[in-house]
Amino acid sequence: MIDELADPEDAGAPAFHVVVPSLPGFGYSDKPTKTGWGVEKIAAARVELMGRLGYSRFVAHCGDWGGNVTTVLGGSFPEHVLGIHTTFALAPPGMTTDALTAVEREWTEETRDFWQHHRAYAKQQATRPQTIGYSLVDSPVGLLSWLLDKFAG
Repeated sequence: MIDELADPEDAGAPAFHVVVPSLPGFGYSDKPTKTGWGVEKIAAARVELMGRLGYSRFVAHCGDWGGNVTTVLGGSFPEHVLGIHTTFALAPPGMTTDALTAVEREWTEETRDFWQHHRAYAKQQATRPQTIGYSLVDSPVGLLSWLLDKFAG
């Protein structure tokens, strides 16, 4: 996808500069040396990074954990972020559901239900990541049951 955005096969299609930062401690990024690197700080760092690269305004996309960062990025820095796209459903801070259609409201309620009743895995990974990490790495049956539970949900 990055290649197609940066250098599309169709000569008439728009091309974009594509910047692909990784989250601190993930991918190609070093582990932070200090605590406090939550989504708000990472979003602010993205704005600073893009500014240093010469982009005062930009669009952002991300999924999974980065989707949280992208949502906060769009909601907290509208003077820099032209728009966001995420595969992780969260509303920007302070946004209401007033302007949503009935279908969108239903989807929002389903998402809220998921986060209220099915997010124990995220809490486990956030508070005791090595406990579950060792379990998943050391036990094929444990990994299988973990994955089947996620697919079943």
